[in-house]
This record gives sequence, structure tokens and C-alpha cells, in this order.
Amino acid sequence: ETLIKSTSSSSTFSSRKQALYDPAQERDSCGVGLVANLKGIQTRQTVLDCNEMLVRMSHRGGCGCDPKSGDGAGMLVGMPDSFMRSSVKASLGTELPKLGEYAVGMMMLPREDELAQEARSSIERIAKRRGLGIIGWRNVPVDNSELGEAPLQTEPIHEQLFLRKPGSWDETRFKRELYRVQRLAEAEAFANKIERGLEEA
Repeated sequence: ETLIKSTSSSSTFSSRKQALYDPAQERDSCGVGLVANLKGIQTRQTVLDCNEMLVRMSHRGGCGCDPKSGDGAGMLVGMPDSFMRSSVKASLGTELPKLGEYAVGMMMLPREDELAQEARSSIERIAKRRGLGIIGWRNVPVDNSELGEAPLQTEPIHEQLFLRKPGSWDETRFKRELYRVQRLAEAEAFANKIERGLEEA
């Protein structure tokens, strides 16, 4: 039982609420797709269906003169708990807390070693200050064989940061603090970038 729905800014819908569609939730988007199992069951087929939707929406993406360069597309999926557990065990040699008591930050770090380490230290410091526990960093395997020449020149380092929820926190506070860590880290990174620019000027 899979629901597939795609929308674009040029699409028109009935103005009345029906089934899973609510006109109050309408958003103007360049191209968005939704694939969901209506029973909430996690399956690989759902991910395969998502990939098929991405392929079918390639005409909605911006492309450069190089057909291998574009503005990107991706998927937002639920936490693949069993995969994360096996990956962390293999790379960090440790066990993750139960599902819901850890979070994974997807990090795109600078290519320069010094700047990448500066970013890691900044994020860890902010996370600890907000009360989160640091489990560790995992290098993310990537296949960049399909990237064009232009994106290859600026491809970042991909890593995952695993964070632990304090035992006294509920889900709402955990999510709130994760959001705060993200915004504070972004602000610090932006400030550091400006400072480096002034020093180089």
C-alpha cells in the first residue's frame, strides 16, 4: 500500500480537502515527490520507489552545459536503524542507544584538513554546550563517478556525527536542542568564513 504524489508550481488541485490532501498544506515548490507506506512499515521497496520518482523528475532540476552537473536532488528518509547500528559497530566499534535516543547529523565539511577539523570541533563544542552526548564521527562512503568536472572541484567531505540524547530529556526537547545545535553551528561557520575573508583581504 504505497502512496505516490508529485507536485509542482504549475500543478492545480481541487480546492477541497480529500483523502491525504489538504489545501491548507499546499506549498509552491520547484518539484517535490512523496512516497510513503500507509501502514508505516519500513521497506526497501519504498526507497526504490523514491529513487524511481527522482529519475522521473529529472526534468525539474537545473542542469548546466555539462549534463553531469546540476543543482542536485535527494531523499529524506526515516532513520535506517539497523544499517546505522551495523555501520557504527564496524567503524567506531561501539553500540548505539535504542532508536529515538540518538541522532545522526549529516555533515558536509571543507576539503582542507585544518578547516574540516575546525568545523568538527565547533559542532562538538556547541553540541556539548547544549547538553548532548558525542558518540563519534563516521566517514561516509561516496561514489562520485557520476559527478561532472565542476562539482568535483568543490565536492565536500561527507561525514556523520552521532549524538546521544540525555536520559532525562523527552523527544520534543531532544529535537529542539538538535535544531539549536544546527543553527548555532551554521552561524559560527558563517562568522568564521567572514573573519577569514577579512583577514585575507
